[in-house]
This record gives sequence, structure tokens and C-alpha cells, in this order.
Amino acid sequence: MMAPHAQNDLHKSDVAGALNKGFTLIELLVAVLVFSIGIIGVAKMQSEAIRGNSFAMQMTRANNIAEDVAEYLKVLPFISTSLGGAAIPLPADVTIAANDVTSSGITYEREWIVRQVAGKDNLRSVSVEIWWQNREHSVALMFYKRQ
Repeated sequence: MMAPHAQNDLHKSDVAGALNKGFTLIELLVAVLVFSIGIIGVAKMQSEAIRGNSFAMQMTRANNIAEDVAEYLKVLPFISTSLGGAAIPLPADVTIAANDVTSSGITYEREWIVRQVAGKDNLRSVSVEIWWQNREHSVALMFYKRQ
């Protein structure tokens, strides 16, 4: 049998151990702070991903518009006014702006520049350029048109 004094000490250690098994307020606040920082990081990452996807969609639309313009110009006759006209060789670069195109609330400006290739009267280079968001962003492609 245990001495009464030893039982008392055992009981005190059990009570002290039971009181120390929970979290303190400071530990709880630190845990909430760490969790909050993690959630803020995930939210920021999500918003950047959405912004990146939106810009990628705009780039895809602009590229498709540029390809449509290029395909239209490729089938025109060499002396078409859309390709600089009948002057051979072209006396200067010709810049032509087409009507703007609006897609998903974004307006894309279309323009192409026709240049005579030096020393080759039967060859012109055509640069198709598409701009959007007040000309902050652009897509360009180039092809050659032969007579």
C-alpha cells in the first residue's frame, strides 16, 4: 500500500499534467497567423493564375485575328489596293488600317504594312499587326506576297 503522502504527490502530478495538455492563447494565435499567411498565399496565387489565363486568351484571340487577316491578304491579287496597289515597285511603304474587332469586350485594332522587297519588283513583305488595350499589347506576323 502507498503512503498517503505519495498518493497526494501522484494526484498533484496528474492534475498538473491535465492542465498542461491544452493550447495556450499565444500558441493558438501563432497557429492562426501561420494558417492565414498560407491562405493569403494561395489566394494570391489563384488570382495570378486567373490573370495569366485571361492574358493568354487575349493573346490567342489576337493571334487568330492576325492569322485571319493574313489569310485574307494572301488570296488577294498582287496589285490589290489592300496590298499597296498597282505600282511596281512600290514607291514607299503602305500602311492600311482595317476596322477594329471586338471580342469578349476587348477591342483589337488591325493594321498591316506592305513593303517592297529591295531589288525584287515581284516580291512584297506584309506585316500584320494587332493591338489591344490602348496599344499596350500586340501580336505581329509577317509573310511575303509574290506576283
